[in-house]
Amino acid sequence: MDQSTSCLEQASEMGLSNFGPEEIRFDNCSSEVCVPLRPHLKRMVAKQNVLKSSGIHIGAKYVSVKQNIEQIAVVHDLSFCQYICHEAKRTTKLERMICAAALFILIMVIVILIYFSINANIVPEDITTEASQDWFIGRKEWLAKELNTTEILHEAIPLVVISHTVSPACYTRFNCVAAVKSMQSYYLTEYKYDIPYNFLIGSDGGVYEGLGWNIVGSHTLGYNECTIGVAFIGDYREGLPSYSKITELQIQRVHQLLKEGVEHGYLHTHFKVLGAKDLRPTVSPGANVINEIEKWANYDHKNVFKGHTCNQILDFFQKKIVTSNTNP
Repeated sequence: MDQSTSCLEQASEMGLSNFGPEEIRFDNCSSEVCVPLRPHLKRMVAKQNVLKSSGIHIGAKYVSVKQNIEQIAVVHDLSFCQYICHEAKRTTKLERMICAAALFILIMVIVILIYFSINANIVPEDITTEASQDWFIGRKEWLAKELNTTEILHEAIPLVVISHTVSPACYTRFNCVAAVKSMQSYYLTEYKYDIPYNFLIGSDGGVYEGLGWNIVGSHTLGYNECTIGVAFIGDYREGLPSYSKITELQIQRVHQLLKEGVEHGYLHTHFKVLGAKDLRPTVSPGANVINEIEKWANYDHKNVFKGHTCNQILDFFQKKIVTSNTNP
């Protein structure tokens, strides 16, 4: 029997007896196996037990069954590193380049994650972790650069202006120190002057000294010479999808600060508190803060000082005629 007849017999054994010779063509016949040329027959033939043959299309090229069996046997005897090298040789140059790039990116991501995980919990040695008071952090403690302004405020300042920094809130001493230092660098670089506020309040409950009690700030145009500027670190506009929320601890710290200001003569005994928006066209310090300070007894509900010069305001307080119902 010739090879064609043998192939037809094998096709018949595989359940392909309904096909005629003109419909079933094989690209290789041997005494052991026949491989179909048509794609729709390959799946059926693949179910047969092929022990040994050549000219079989497996993967991207024609190989022999014996060859593949020998390669598998060799792979089983390889170490892990040898196996990786063996598999790499079977890939194309492009595939190896893609794998190398992916591996490099993975290693870099792991290194970056480890780096930031370690450094997030490290406080630089030159940053003082113990301030002169638990809640008050002076310029020395947060390593401020030297003051570049020397304009002195009047004694017994009559007004305290509350603002917010419109920056991310900070919740730990380390993060707040970093935020204040970053703020100082920004203003020195962009505007050539120091932090515009006299004091800043962090969500960690710390009061951070900006310019302090004696230096004129740059927080409220037209009123800097007769006001103390206190800013909450964060963005307290309630209309934002994510905004900072004032805490009881922050409120307590502000009252402590202002009380000390009166005791040491920096603030007038009858000082008034205002939001920056009460004197200037701005939304600062944000609704979240305004809603709180409006509850304070010394908040200027009637906004009697807007539109007056600092000289007028200072004269008014010096004459001690300030009452909650009197205009300057």
